[in-house]
Amino acid sequence: FNLTVTGVRIITDVAGSSGSTEIDIKFSRSGGAYTSIFSTKPLISYTAGNDAASTNAVLNATYVDLQTGDIIRLDITGVQTAGKNFIVRIDYVKT
Repeated sequence: FNLTVTGVRIITDVAGSSGSTEIDIKFSRSGGAYTSIFSTKPLISYTAGNDAASTNAVLNATYVDLQTGDIIRLDITGVQTAGKNFIVRIDYVKT
């Protein structure tokens, strides 16, 4: 089914001792190049503590409408030192 991504956040389990966890979500349509859905990627600093959620992600409105057959990829572009476990939550509406 087709969908529109409406929000993305990272939720940490155990915060690390330094650094930040950052992700990028990219999609490919018809075998083409991968394109990020973000203008600003979600990032969460170790200073946010345990069980914290990122709040800074900015979606690029041009790239949030995904179609049946698109390939979605998660890139982990940064990690907290000694952090443990995180969840990526993707909010969407079916279109």
